Amino acid sequence: MHKHPIHLIKKDKTYTYKELAATLKVEKGTVQRWHKLGLPALPGTFPLLFKGEEVKTYLLQKRKKQKQPLQADEFLCMHCHAPKRSVRGCVQIVPGRQMGKFQQYRITGKCETCGTKISRLVTNKTPEVLEAMKQYQSGNKKTIQENII
Repeated sequence: MHKHPIHLIKKDKTYTYKELAATLKVEKGTVQRWHKLGLPALPGTFPLLFKGEEVKTYLLQKRKKQKQPLQADEFLCMHCHAPKRSVRGCVQIVPGRQMGKFQQYRITGKCETCGTKISRLVTNKTPEVLEAMKQYQSGNKKTIQENII
């Protein structure tokens, strides 16, 4: 999933395929595919024109549909395209940068399904995730969900 620069789309402007592709830094074919998948165009226009407001709405909805919520003990595996747990004992927690009063941590592991390296960023705003991962890191036999509850 790409994070297209939606902020560059002007709500009150109309775009052709080419203009929209150039603005979002994608191929013209990508915009054509979006149109086939439901991106509305202004009726009766040739070349087809797309309202900026409708483009923004379409791309935000598309992004929202693709989001996958993670449990405290899960990572998003890019190879499996799904939330996965790490192999026990392979979890590493590395402190990152300080963001105001919050500390950022990078948690890495190994996908239990395919063996791909997986990682996740968390802050101490969500202490239950950090604590769950520490339990998982130590190889505690309880599942993460049992530790949180």
